[in-house]
Amino acid sequence: MTLLRLPPKEKIKHALIWLFILTYSFATAPKTNNWFFEFIGCVLNILALAFVYYAMVSIAIPNLWHDKRMMIFPSLLALFLIYFCFKWLIGDFLIHFAHIKSPPGRFQRYLRISGLFFSQVVVVAFSAYFNKLALEKMKQERQRRIKILSQELDYLKRQFNSHLTYNFLNFVYGKVLNSSSRATEAIGLFAENLRYSLGIRAGKTVSLASEFEGISNFIELQKCLNEECYVSLSKEGDFTQSFILPRVLISFIENVFMTGAPYSRESPLLVSIATKRDLILFNIRGKIDDAMMHNFSLADNRTRVCLNLYYKDKHSIEIDEHSESSSIRMILKNLKEND
Repeated sequence: MTLLRLPPKEKIKHALIWLFILTYSFATAPKTNNWFFEFIGCVLNILALAFVYYAMVSIAIPNLWHDKRMMIFPSLLALFLIYFCFKWLIGDFLIHFAHIKSPPGRFQRYLRISGLFFSQVVVVAFSAYFNKLALEKMKQERQRRIKILSQELDYLKRQFNSHLTYNFLNFVYGKVLNSSSRATEAIGLFAENLRYSLGIRAGKTVSLASEFEGISNFIELQKCLNEECYVSLSKEGDFTQSFILPRVLISFIENVFMTGAPYSRESPLLVSIATKRDLILFNIRGKIDDAMMHNFSLADNRTRVCLNLYYKDKHSIEIDEHSESSSIRMILKNLKEND
């Protein structure tokens, strides 16, 4: 973790921290008649501490801790000697230019103060390094799980013979075309849903407009299969500029149908999707009892895994349960195209 390799936001954060330390050091330092040289001395002290910190986190710990741990102590001793000599020179600078009297027992006092500050910087450096190491391991684990899910999806796709399936659907469509308009509509909707599912790529985003069309086709297919299916689907906002992980929203609707949630003409299942700035708002409202809500949660575990992988810290789910109707509300952050 060198300063030059840090992202711009991290550089600003580091600069603000060192500025705060400098301000605190200058405010608590013994006051003299020459405040300018006193300030220069504080700046030099902070630069010495920064040198120790970045030497630890970018050179000493990464290169020695994992393979040459016995060399950590000699490297710490060498850094301390460099820091102590630098601090001694700073003291000479202040004595000469700021006219500060040399304190009695100067060597012992500087040794004690230098040891105190050095030990604090070493503790902070070790903490920062191991915290960064833990975050990198978490990121690698997340990437590993995403890769596994992608491989599973690709494997399942390879097991599916799409050419044979579409030929079969075309055959059935032609046979029932003149006998049942409802059956031909269902076959067409099923083919569209199948084409959309096979066209998505693991880990790649699609436009919210495409996802909404897939949801609409799925609901219409359910209405063809069940005449008692009463679902109201609404949209609000521009969906062409919003991008989402495919089949995230439709998975929730599928789970509601799988749990057998009751709906009727008087109280239909209400599904709404809207965009607001860089957010995607998704809401399902209907009669879902406790048992069905429990089954919904179990059926939705895989979707939650995908959300945690691809939408980590970018989504929230609220479940509001009432006797008359329950709602499931989800807020997603709009992803970039092919994010």
